[in-house]
This record gives sequence, C-alpha cells and structure tokens, in this order.
Amino acid sequence: MAKPYFEIYNDCQNKLSRFTVVKNILIKAGLLFTAISLIVFGINLINESQDQALLMASAVSFILTATCFLALVPVNNKIKDLRSQRKYRVRNILVHS
Repeated sequence: MAKPYFEIYNDCQNKLSRFTVVKNILIKAGLLFTAISLIVFGINLINESQDQALLMASAVSFILTATCFLALVPVNNKIKDLRSQRKYRVRNILVHS
C-alpha cells in the first residue's frame, strides 16, 4: 500500500531538518577549528623558538578545519536533493488533490 502524500512530505521534511542540523554543526565546528588554528598560528609567530608541539597543534587544527569544511560539500548536495524532491512532491500533491 502506498504511503499518503502527507507522510512522504513529512519524511522528506524530517530528513531535510536532520541534514540541516548536521550542516550547522559542521559549520560551527569548522569555525571553532579555524579560530584555534589562527590562535596557535599567532602564538607560533610571536614565539621565537619553534616549538614542535605548537607546530603539531597548528597542523592538526588546519587538518580538522579543512575536514569540517570539505564535509559540507556532500551534506549541501544532499540538502539540495531533498529540497528538490520536496518541491516536486508538493507540486504532485497539489496536482492530484
């Protein structure tokens, strides 16, 4: 038995809201790691002796920043797909009702 249109629409809305939450978390984590990277990089510039721990912390935070922002690409694509499906289904609901 086919699902009613409102259930399909609600499922799509739920998926969309979950991916939007994930997107917001990734953006905030990326901004946090960017701030940490800049602080550690600034400390490295001020510090005359190159400390290996600071260099490693800087490298790790740059990698985490890049990872967070690169992870946004598939999440944004999925959100676009879900939005296009939702629009299509809303048009179907209006046409068939």
